[in-house]
Formats: sequence, structure tokens, C-alpha cells
Amino acid sequence: MASIKTPLTRLLGTSIPIVCPPMAGGSGGLLASRVSLAGGFGFMAAGYDTPQKIRSEITLARNLFQIPAESALPIGVGFLVWQLEKAEDGGFPIIDIVLQENVRAIWFSFGKNLGKYIKYVRDRTESSANGSKPLIFVPVSSADEAAVAVEEWKVDAIVAQGIESGGHGFRAAAPLLSLLSSILERIQDRTPVLAAGGLATGTHVAAMLTAGASGASVYTNAQQKVLLEAKSEEAVRTMAFDHARGTVGWPEGVDGRGNHTDLQLRFAAGVKVEDPKRMLVWSGTGVGHMKQVLPAADVLQELATECMERLKAAAGLIITA
Repeated sequence: MASIKTPLTRLLGTSIPIVCPPMAGGSGGLLASRVSLAGGFGFMAAGYDTPQKIRSEITLARNLFQIPAESALPIGVGFLVWQLEKAEDGGFPIIDIVLQENVRAIWFSFGKNLGKYIKYVRDRTESSANGSKPLIFVPVSSADEAAVAVEEWKVDAIVAQGIESGGHGFRAAAPLLSLLSSILERIQDRTPVLAAGGLATGTHVAAMLTAGASGASVYTNAQQKVLLEAKSEEAVRTMAFDHARGTVGWPEGVDGRGNHTDLQLRFAAGVKVEDPKRMLVWSGTGVGHMKQVLPAADVLQELATECMERLKAAAGLIITA
């Protein structure tokens, strides 16, 4: 069976160059596992969860893989660094829980000092008993940030997060294609780069691969029926969602992209009655391409199949004289 090989798939040992990113409140152990089991790589979000909740989600994932506690778990865990930074203990005990669970990768985003937490993970795992050293993923919104991540922090993969991305991101980020090009030019193939922002189809993924990305970050939870009615032009950047639910404290310059709703008026009522106009719905500019509700594994396979078709078609454009 044909597969797509890139620096990202070789790094992760996967067959599909697609990563499902951590989304607080939306990606737990179940979603992350289903994506990894289907050939991609899934992250669960630590988000605002308690240590007990994080352990239970990781246990759920391990049970789905049916692998013992001492074995490496092929999913990742994502941390909001600003949440870690505001904790009295610096958030280090929660990181220790994740390290004890031997997950394959850790995703650090949105904080004043990501380097401190990356160093902590490196130091803690340098002489680990099981020899496990989690891969470090970091989203960036400029070529300068990418250079710091690669040259100073020595991360294993960076995520070029364009302005089109759903969920939180920097409002000053460039459109994805421009951002990806500038990052690739700056870091010169030293680290795998994932593309993120408005990607919703296999054609989108293929476009990013041909532009030089090693993979794509695509939120594959297409089980939210409300998104089927959404339009791409309704995915707007705002802090209204955060003010409505009280999740303020994000670094300066960060806001979120989600579908335009009257959430500010009746957020609580929306959650209870599932009214699309009053729900918190993070979504990128690619949301208008969602046409049906499918399990995460089916979404991943659909993306991979379409991506392969588009890559083969693109190869056919080259004719050797």
C-alpha cells in the first residue's frame, strides 16, 4: 500500500503526515488515540484539566492501545504555558505526571517563557530509566520565532500557525502560505515544519506538502454537527468566547478564531440546549468544507486518500523531454 513519507512521518514513525493538535476541551485521550491508531499522530490537551483528569485521559488512551504502563504511549500532550506559569508550583508537577506516563511528544504553546519548560523536560528525561525522551512541538507565528525554537530550544518540530487557524493564535500572524515560506527559508530544513491554519481537506494538505511542509496540523474531530452548518466567512477572530467563559489571561497579542455566534448574550443557555448560535465553536477558515459527521479515523483516512490523489496528479504535471 502506498504511503507518504516526510521528515515528520519518519520522526514519529507514522504513515500519514497529519497531526491532530491539542484543543482544550475538545481533544482528550480518546480522540488522540483514534488519530494515532489510524496512522496519524494525535495530541490530547492538558488545557485547564486537573492532574486527576489528565491521568484518566492518558489511562484511557493506554487502554485503547492495549499497551502496558512501561511502554511508550504513541500520543502527545499539549500544555498552555501561560496556565503553567500562573500556578504557584509553576505547573511542573503536572508535567511530571505526563513524563511518568511516557508519552511520545509534548506540545508547548502560548507563554512568556516556553524555553524554561522545554529545558525542564530535557533535563528530567536526560537520564530517564526507560530512555524515553519526548519529542517537543512548538507552534510559531513568525520566522523569528521559528529561529528561536530551532536554534535555542532545539525543538523536534515546529508548527507554522497561520492567521487562518481555528482556536487561539497570534492575531498578527501572516497567512499560512506566506508564513510557511518565510519559515522554511529561515530554518533551511533543519527541523520538520507542520502547516496549520484553515486546512480541512486532503487537497489542502497536499498543497502544504508541495509548498515544503513536512506535514499538516488538522483538528480531526468532525463529530460536532454544529460545524456542518458553519460557513468559512463566519469564522472570526475575537476574545468574546474567552470573556464569556472566563478563560482570560492569554499572552498579549493572542485571540481566538471561532464561528460568529451570540455567545456573549447567553453562553450558558447555549451549552444546555445546544443552540448553534449560542455555543462555543472554535473553527478555522476551512470550516465551510465540512459536509458530514464522521469518526476521527475515517476523517483521517479521507484526508490521506485525497492528499495522495492530489500529489499524484501534481506529479503528472511534470513531463521529461
